[in-house]
Amino acid sequence: MDAADIYEEDLPAGLKEIRDLVGITATLKLVDHYGGIHVKVPSRYFETSPLVGIVGHRATSELVQRYGGNTLYIAKADKVLRALRNIEIATRFDAGIPAWQLAREYGLSERQIWSILTRPETLRAPRPEQPSLFD
Repeated sequence: MDAADIYEEDLPAGLKEIRDLVGITATLKLVDHYGGIHVKVPSRYFETSPLVGIVGHRATSELVQRYGGNTLYIAKADKVLRALRNIEIATRFDAGIPAWQLAREYGLSERQIWSILTRPETLRAPRPEQPSLFD
């Protein structure tokens, strides 16, 4: 499964519309900054808009053209963010970071890390078995 499949599968409908307008990177920046709240889109583009600092000039311009003067609800998109975190964990594990270290860095248990490594969004190659406690 590639990241685009995860976005399509897990992205709430309102965010899909925004993603189609400004792209997934800008959409995820909106989620990161405004996830779970309503945002007033200015009726006219201006370079000092807080949106410019979050998503850039082009994406802000697109948002103003489409939604200017309206209030948008930016969903939290927890499933997408969790899937992206899981992919990041798997990538770092594949690069040689041990499960115990990932557990500490992400505030998870080592058991959760091993579980994440077997989830569909993180499966790419066979994974080593979790070490036995009794070896």
